[in-house]
Amino acid sequence: MELSCSGFHFRQIPYTFAADFNGQQEDLTVENCNQVVSSVNGNMFELNLGPITSGRCKGDLLYVQTVYTSDNPLACAQQTLNTLRITQMSAGIYGDNCPTECSDYTATSVTINPAINNHGQA
Repeated sequence: MELSCSGFHFRQIPYTFAADFNGQQEDLTVENCNQVVSSVNGNMFELNLGPITSGRCKGDLLYVQTVYTSDNPLACAQQTLNTLRITQMSAGIYGDNCPTECSDYTATSVTINPAINNHGQA
């Protein structure tokens, strides 16, 4: 997916989410995940949603939302945006097999390569 400073993107993709069940990591696969990314001046919201297609949670619905913010609110307008910070991530599994919800507010840095600006890729 080509990111932009301001825009809306939708696609269906295979998606794997690394889940932790009582200290045991398990990959949850969604074969046709609906991915939506919305951005305004470099701040982004990402949503991944779809039915889990393998493992102990097969048949349940996976919902993952992530909020990314820029440390420089004028990065897209005045220069280039090459780093975002994950400021909030929430995940939920809804169904009969693995019902659970969790959130993480640990600020994690993400590098954008190639960098973007208001004219596209920088």
